[in-house]
Amino acid sequence: MPAIPFHTSALGGMPYPILQSELEILQNRHLQRGMKAFRPLPLRRKPLREATEEFLAKMNNKRWLRKYVQVSFDDTSSRIHQLLWNFGYCISRNPDIIFRVFNDLDIMFFEGVLYHRVYLRWEEQSPSGDIAETKGPLPVVRPRIRMKLYWNSIRRKHTTLLTLLGHLIHEMLHAYLMIRTGGSDEEGGHREYHGPCFRRCAHAIARYFNGEISVMEDDEI
Repeated sequence: MPAIPFHTSALGGMPYPILQSELEILQNRHLQRGMKAFRPLPLRRKPLREATEEFLAKMNNKRWLRKYVQVSFDDTSSRIHQLLWNFGYCISRNPDIIFRVFNDLDIMFFEGVLYHRVYLRWEEQSPSGDIAETKGPLPVVRPRIRMKLYWNSIRRKHTTLLTLLGHLIHEMLHAYLMIRTGGSDEEGGHREYHGPCFRRCAHAIARYFNGEISVMEDDEI
């Protein structure tokens, strides 16, 4: 597996259509309020249970074909399924593909809610051995949700593309619930990030892929 690609480009590696300008925004740690591409969190916050029920209702409605950034659900779904059909069970030698599919997955499952609100980056090593983690925004200093992917964990576990995408969607679900609830996806008044609401949403996404992608680790189910 190649050296850690600290910055992902639209050129080279596994092909997938995305503008270089969109990848730059996704990886821009300095994007702040007042900048052109910055997108603040919604003013209206919802309780976690309400946000969960709305998400599940959408997942159960086969006609949810929203458009966002001039790309339709059908287009994004076709690209994702073609990618999985061709490369899903391969060991990912170009893990930067998950940066390139981020916006399409956002359209497919999260109605574009994460668009320009998430900062995605590579990190060398996870203190806990995790493949990825997501942290909520910090007022003023880091106004976007921060998502990290840990290169050494991916390399050590010989991760397939299907597994990588499962981890990415898992973290995107955290980000989605944080955005809907105003910055947190905690349940029960404590840090139960994988509580009943999160698990219900994760299983709904997994059913969409007929179980080919697992959005929850075995010990989290």
